[in-house]
Amino acid sequence: MRIAHCLLLLLFLLPVACRPTGPARVDPLPAPSLPSSLGPPPTNSVRLDPRIPPIAWFPGGVRDLAYFRGDLSFLLRFLEHSPLPVPPCVAELRPRIDAQYMVTLPSAGPSINVFHGRLNRAAFEACAVAFFAALGREVMVGRQGALSQMTGPSGRDMFVGWVGEEWVLFHDERPLVEAFLQRSGGLSQQSELLGLLSQVAPGAGIWMISTADMTSRLLGVASSGYIATLGEDPARPQIQLQLLFSQPSEAEKAAAGIRRPKSDRLSDAAKLAIASLGPKVVGSQVRVRILPAAFDTAVLRELQQVLEQIQRGEQTPGAAPGASL
Repeated sequence: MRIAHCLLLLLFLLPVACRPTGPARVDPLPAPSLPSSLGPPPTNSVRLDPRIPPIAWFPGGVRDLAYFRGDLSFLLRFLEHSPLPVPPCVAELRPRIDAQYMVTLPSAGPSINVFHGRLNRAAFEACAVAFFAALGREVMVGRQGALSQMTGPSGRDMFVGWVGEEWVLFHDERPLVEAFLQRSGGLSQQSELLGLLSQVAPGAGIWMISTADMTSRLLGVASSGYIATLGEDPARPQIQLQLLFSQPSEAEKAAAGIRRPKSDRLSDAAKLAIASLGPKVVGSQVRVRILPAAFDTAVLRELQQVLEQIQRGEQTPGAAPGASL
């Protein structure tokens, strides 16, 4: 799954993600126990942000980065509220998770999930085996140092990497997991991406930052990235989205495309939902507020298809190149 798709899928989960579940843990994440050689220190523009040191060991080349506080973990929330037969060990794992990150490298396909917390490798692997057993699938686990390989009956593998027992990450591409285990520290030098965190409130429980262009094929103007945060008011759950452009005139053009969707392939309901975003231009940004009430299931599915086409580099259905939605 790519991070951009979470902007839509979160709308399904907002009511449960924002429902009070006891006192929220907002203590700063402790820095992981890592070797002292992690490459150069963070650049001046980002080194003062306390959210950077815990993840400074991530590799470079990151395009999209998302953070979920432990009690708002996207994956754990999905499992808890899904119809799947989830074993009890999943609920026992949740209090041990402090944070979930989703990281996208352009050359690596779907995002890699990275968890931080008070973890136990043997218990985690046993829980994974129990989870798949509940689905009627037998999974074999093999260890190679810090790497665990989980193989299902179809022969498809999932690779799980460990940094001590504080960090666990998993993906079906072994080279990507191994790149993280090298702990090169390349992410700490990405000042353009990490600098976006300065616009995210320090206490935000969920945030997403990206330097990806997500608007060219939708709105006819290229964006330089986006910032998204999730409000935690149970009475008014919402996503605040900032689309970033190189100059104000481009932001104005993009806002006009949101206010007046034009694609013949979009349903009337989808057009109304998009127009309801009420874009506001602030300098070179377009800011929108996404409310769950404006997006029913059919509209979300429709918009998700558009996002998937963008990720594949396809033209938006029914739109000429450079046309708005």
